[in-house]
Amino acid sequence: MADVRTQVPDGEVRQALQGLLRISNTDIADLAAHLADLDNPHQIAVTSPAVTAGNQGDFIDLITDEIAIPIVDADSIITSVTLDYTALLIDDVILVDASAGAVIITLPAAADRNGKRYDIKKIDATANTVTIDGNAVETIDDGLIAVLTTQYEAVALISDATEWWIMTYNPIPIKTEGGQSKAAVSDDDVRQLLAQIVVQLRTNNTYLALMNDAVVSESDTLEG
Repeated sequence: MADVRTQVPDGEVRQALQGLLRISNTDIADLAAHLADLDNPHQIAVTSPAVTAGNQGDFIDLITDEIAIPIVDADSIITSVTLDYTALLIDDVILVDASAGAVIITLPAAADRNGKRYDIKKIDATANTVTIDGNAVETIDDGLIAVLTTQYEAVALISDATEWWIMTYNPIPIKTEGGQSKAAVSDDDVRQLLAQIVVQLRTNNTYLALMNDAVVSESDTLEG
C-alpha cells in the first residue's frame, strides 16, 4: 500500500490543499485509487521505483530510486456560486449569480497563491453587486475591494505573493449575434464618443461616415 502524506517546506503535515501531496512506493493502479479522493489535483508528486506512464504504443518506462511526476489539471475548474464564497486553490473560473442578494467573493491569502489566477464574472441581471475582497488587509490594484455591478461584467486577477492584481477587466462585453445586448450604453455616452471622434477627425481634415446601425436624430449635435 502506498504511503500518502502532505509535505510543506516547514515540515508540518497539512491538508492536501495547503501543501504538496507526495505519494511514494506506489504503482499506477494504486495511484488512481488515491486520485479519485483528492480535492486538489494541482499539487501532486509521485515517487516509485518503477513507473510506467503513457498510452498504448507510446510508453515511457521510468526506472529510478525516486522520481517526481507533476500531475497537471489541464481543464479550468468552473465554480458557480449564489452566496458569499471564499475562493479555493482548485478554482479557476467563478461564475456569480447574485439574483438573491449581494455576494462577496473573498480571495485567499496572496502569499499562499503566488501566480494563481482567478476569473470572476457576474452573470445575473439584477442590481445586486458582486464584491471581490482581498484576504485581511491585502489589496487589489492597491485598493481593498473590486466591485462588479453589471450583468456579464468580469475581472481576472493574479497574485504576486504580496497582493492581487487585475490583469483584465471587462465592464461592457460586446453584443453577441442573435443574443441580448451584454450591457446598456446610454445615448449620451454614444453622443459624447461621436463628438470626440468628430473633433479628432476635423483636426486631421478627415470626414466621418456613420455606417449600419449608427443613428443620430435631427435634434442631436455632434459638436464637441
